[in-house]
Amino acid sequence: KINDKTNVVKITMHDGKPVGFFLGIKADETCTICLDYTIPKYRDSSVGKFLFPKLAELGIKKLVLEDKAVDHDAYLREMGFVKKGSSFIKDLED
Repeated sequence: KINDKTNVVKITMHDGKPVGFFLGIKADETCTICLDYTIPKYRDSSVGKFLFPKLAELGIKKLVLEDKAVDHDAYLREMGFVKKGSSFIKDLED
């Protein structure tokens, strides 16, 4: 849910055009994902592989996504997220 607590905003560009949008709420070293969207043409996981190291540079060590997008399970697992309870978790320190 995007709200006034959202404090991490990243837009991924390719050839001068926005192709990915990331919004999150960072608390300590954990960032809860509010929005992680990539336009269909670039949904080959390359945006995530570019973005996640940039998030680690901000001091984020863990990403958390509440289980709202069941149809994205395969993508999340491919990107290194692990299902724990009702959330998907990705450690950026690996």
